[in-house]
Amino acid sequence: MAYEPYSKTNQYIIDGAVVGIAFYLAYQIRFEGAVPATNALQLWLLLPIVIAGRLATSALLGTYRWMWRYVSLLDAIHIARTYAVFSGFLLVLRLGLPGQWALFRVPLSIITIEFLLSLVGALSVRSLRRITYDRQDHFKLTSGEKRRVLLVGAGAAGVMAAKELLALPERKLVGFLDDNPKKIGAIIGGIPVLGPLHELAQVVKDQGVDEVVLCIARAPRDVLKRIWRLCDGLDVQTSLIPTLNEIINGEVRVSHLREFSMEDLLDRETVDRFFHEPEVLRFYRGKRILITGAGGSIGSELARQFASLEPDRLLLMDKDENGLHDLQLQFAARVPAPRYELLLGDVRSVERVRNIFEKWRPEIVFHAAAHKHVPLMEVNAAEAVLNNVFGTRNLIAQVNEHETALFVLISTDKAVKPSSVMGASKRLAELLVQCKRNHPQTRFACVRFGNVMNSRGSVIPLFQRQIAAGGPVTLTDPDAYRYFMTIPEAVQLVIQVGLLADGNGRIYVLDMGDPVRLASLVRDLIQLHGLRPDRDVRIEIIGLRLGEKLREELVGGDEYLTPTECPKIFAADSAAQPETDKLERLLDNLRDAALRDNVGEIYRLFKEFNFGFQQT
Repeated sequence: MAYEPYSKTNQYIIDGAVVGIAFYLAYQIRFEGAVPATNALQLWLLLPIVIAGRLATSALLGTYRWMWRYVSLLDAIHIARTYAVFSGFLLVLRLGLPGQWALFRVPLSIITIEFLLSLVGALSVRSLRRITYDRQDHFKLTSGEKRRVLLVGAGAAGVMAAKELLALPERKLVGFLDDNPKKIGAIIGGIPVLGPLHELAQVVKDQGVDEVVLCIARAPRDVLKRIWRLCDGLDVQTSLIPTLNEIINGEVRVSHLREFSMEDLLDRETVDRFFHEPEVLRFYRGKRILITGAGGSIGSELARQFASLEPDRLLLMDKDENGLHDLQLQFAARVPAPRYELLLGDVRSVERVRNIFEKWRPEIVFHAAAHKHVPLMEVNAAEAVLNNVFGTRNLIAQVNEHETALFVLISTDKAVKPSSVMGASKRLAELLVQCKRNHPQTRFACVRFGNVMNSRGSVIPLFQRQIAAGGPVTLTDPDAYRYFMTIPEAVQLVIQVGLLADGNGRIYVLDMGDPVRLASLVRDLIQLHGLRPDRDVRIEIIGLRLGEKLREELVGGDEYLTPTECPKIFAADSAAQPETDKLERLLDNLRDAALRDNVGEIYRLFKEFNFGFQQT
C-alpha cells in the first residue's frame, strides 16, 4: 500500500462534494425531478450527515492512505467495501427505526442509487487524478530524455514489471517480445507484443531501443545466454528483473532492475533453498557445530548459513585472525546475533585442537581449512602436505576420541587424478576419511566440488581486476575448462551432505553442471563490462601454470556415481577401498619428508600411494 506524504484536505473536499451530489441526484432520479416536500426535507436534513458519515467511514477504514495517483483494481475493491459499510448502516436505520423517526428512514431505492453514484464518482475522480499524473510525467521529460525499453517475456512477471515501469517517468515502454504465437500482435496492459525473441535485433533497430529487460523471474540459463548473445553487438543495456524469491520475500520490487552477472550466464541451474528444508533445520537445530577455516570463502558462508539453522553454538576456527575478525563484524550486525565462539588456531596443532574439543565438545565438524592455491602449493609442497593431510589427520583423531557425531571434509575436484601437490594432498585427506567407514560413533563423509565463484584468489575476481585496469587479461590456455558454482549454492549442498552421510566414509559429489571454457568466460566478462574483447581489452595466453590441468574431473576412473535423495548431490562409490595399515605407514613417511622439506621424497611417496598422481 502506498501513502501520500501531504495533507488529505483536498481529498476530503472532493469526496464530500461527490457524496453530496450523489445523494442529491439519488432523490432526483428516484422521484424523476419532482421530489415531494417530505422527502426534500429529508434530503436537506440528512445531506450533511451522509457526507460526514461517508468521510468518517472512509477515514477509519484507511481509504485516504491510498495514493490517488496509483489507483488500481485493489483501490476500487477497497472503496467499494468501504462505501458498502456506510450504505449498510443506512439500511439498518431504514429497517430498524420506528415510524416516528421517518425522516431518518431513507428509502431503499435512494440507498441503492446513492451507493452506486458515490462509488462511481469516487472512482472517477481518482482515475482522473491518475490520468492527469501520467500525462504530467509524459510531458515532464522530452522524448529524447526517456529511455526506450523493450520487455522480453509477456507473462505474469512481464505484466508486473510493465505496470511498475510505466510509473517511472524516465522510461518509455515500446513493447514486449514473446515466443508464444498466441500473444504476438496482442496488446497487454496497453503495451503491444511486437514479435518473437529472434526478432530482437530488428525490433531494437526499428524502435530505437535503449534498454532490453528480461521479464522472466526464473529464466533458464539457455534463455539468458540466448538474450545475451542476441544483444551482443547492439548498443543497448541489458537488465533483469529480480529473482522470484526476492520478489516473494518483499526484498525488492519488480522494477528494481539489475544488470546481467557472470552467475546468470553459467550453464547450470542454481539451487535457491535447501532440499527437504524442514529436515535440515531439525537436524542441525540445537547442535554444537565446529567449522574449520571459518574465515575463508567456504567456511564463512558455512557459518552464515548455519547461523540461520538455530544451532546451540557455532565454533568458528581459523588461523587467519583477519578472516575471523571480518566474520565477527558480520555476526555482530545480525539481529538476533547467533551464539558463536571465535577460535584462533591451526588445525595442525595437536594441543590446540585437543583443547577445543575438550572444552566445547563439538557434535558436528565441517572441515574447510585447507591450502588451496595450486601453483603456490607447488613451490610450498611441504606446507600443503602438513596442512591439508596432517591437519585433517589431527582433527579425525580428536573426533574419534571425543565421539563426535558427524565429520564432513570439504574436498575438491583437483583430488581426482591429481596433477598437483594441492590435489594430491586433498586426495590423501579423502582417503583418511574413507578409512573411517563403519565407525561406531561418527559418520564420516567427504564432499567434492569444483571452483566457487568470487572466492578469495579465484580466477573470476582476478579477471575482473585485470579488466578494470584496462587489461591485458591473462588466460592460461584457450582450451582450459573449469567447473563453477556460486558460494551460497555450494554451501547449501555441503550442509545437506550432513543428512546424507551414512557412516561409510563416502565421497559426495555436487552437481556442477557442464564445465565452462575459460576463454568464453573471459570474453563474456569483458562484454559484461561494456567492452569489446581483443579491441578494448587484450587477452594474453600465458600457458598452464605449475600443477594445472586443461580439464578438471569430479569422478575418478574407478568411481561411479549413485543418485541420492537430493537431486544435486551424488555419491561417488568405488569397489576399491584404502588399506588402512598401509596408508598409515606411508603417511608416517610422508610426514617425515614434509618436516624435512624433502620435495623429491614427497613426490615419490605420492606416486607410491597409487591414486593416479601425475606430476606436471
